[in-house]
Amino acid sequence: MQADPHQFIRQLIDHSLAGATSSEEQQTLREHLPTCAHCSEYLEASNRTISALRGFSFEVDPGLDSRVLASLTHRAQQVEDRHLQRSRMWQGGIVALLLTVFGSFAATQLGARVAAAWHLSAVQLHLGLAAFWIAPSLWICLLLLLLPVSESLDE
Repeated sequence: MQADPHQFIRQLIDHSLAGATSSEEQQTLREHLPTCAHCSEYLEASNRTISALRGFSFEVDPGLDSRVLASLTHRAQQVEDRHLQRSRMWQGGIVALLLTVFGSFAATQLGARVAAAWHLSAVQLHLGLAAFWIAPSLWICLLLLLLPVSESLDE
């Protein structure tokens, strides 16, 4: 149930002006409009609006479509390239992290033999590995993983 009894007729008028009404709906309009001043005014205002819009025209640059399409294509390519670059950075960071873990394990195993040959204690060996292998490797991993984040903040 509609609160405004004229709402249905206004919708029919809108559909009629758009050419989307059936013959029964046209008949309903023909019967209602002569008896209703509100709906007749609405039809008249709608016709004036459409007439005013038909008179409104402007020139469009013929190359505008091609420039807009080229710009959108270029932007889409930039976004795709940036996504690919970020993906590669993440892959590089993960590989660097894996190399750090496996390299640290290998250095610890081989370092025990080197420490024995050079007469170093286990503490000296671990401090040397941490300072010269693990810490720099982890910093490089962090840089590779965080670089895409800092680039996205710059945008």
